[in-house]
Formats: sequence, C-alpha cells, structure tokens
Amino acid sequence: MPDITVYENEDAYIDRTLKYGRNWSVVAKRGAYIPQTDTTTIYFYVSANQASSPYISLTTASSSQIAWTDAVNGKIRIYLGSNTSGHVGDDQYYEIRIKFADGSYVTAESGNFNVITSIVDRP
Repeated sequence: MPDITVYENEDAYIDRTLKYGRNWSVVAKRGAYIPQTDTTTIYFYVSANQASSPYISLTTASSSQIAWTDAVNGKIRIYLGSNTSGHVGDDQYYEIRIKFADGSYVTAESGNFNVITSIVDRP
C-alpha cells in the first residue's frame, strides 16, 4: 500500500497515474493507461479508518478537486486544499475509486494517509 504524507492544513496536491490492473478482464488493456474517455468520475476519499465515514471526499465533478492533467495517459491531480485541518494522525485510510462509462467501479489505489502537525500554523 502506498503512503501519502502531508502537513495539516497544507494546500497540497497529489499527482497519480491511473492504469488498468494486471488482472483486468480485457487482456489488451492490462497495464495500459486509463484514458479519461473510459471513465465518468474519479473519487478520492480519506477517513480515519476503513470503517469510518470519509472526512475528505473529492471528485472529478469539480476540476478544483480532481483534474485530469493528461487525459490520454491517465494522469490526474488531486487537490487537498485545507481539508486535513483537525485530522492529524498516521495510518489513516485513503482510496482512489474509478467509475467507468459502463457504470462499474474499481479501486485504483488505496493506502495509508498521514497528516503531520505543523509546529507553525500561519507564521
């Protein structure tokens, strides 16, 4: 599982490249980039753990939340904004989900999300 680490209240972004998995049902797509045209929505969630409700919930419905930086080669940018304020802690859970044009969903990535306390809030 990948780790993402940010400072609390940091106006950060995360770049990711989306690819079809090695077990994808269409053999020709395995390992290939997922183009924007194959998807309807990308979601990014963060919660304290897998059982709790997300405190960050972002989608491509707003390009200020998740934007395609390369629609052909599966590159997206996730904008966190100040959504981490008040959520300091290690080993929280994040997930990137894709909704495809046929209505199906897949988890593209999940892992640990770490929010570090900043010793200087706004100097």
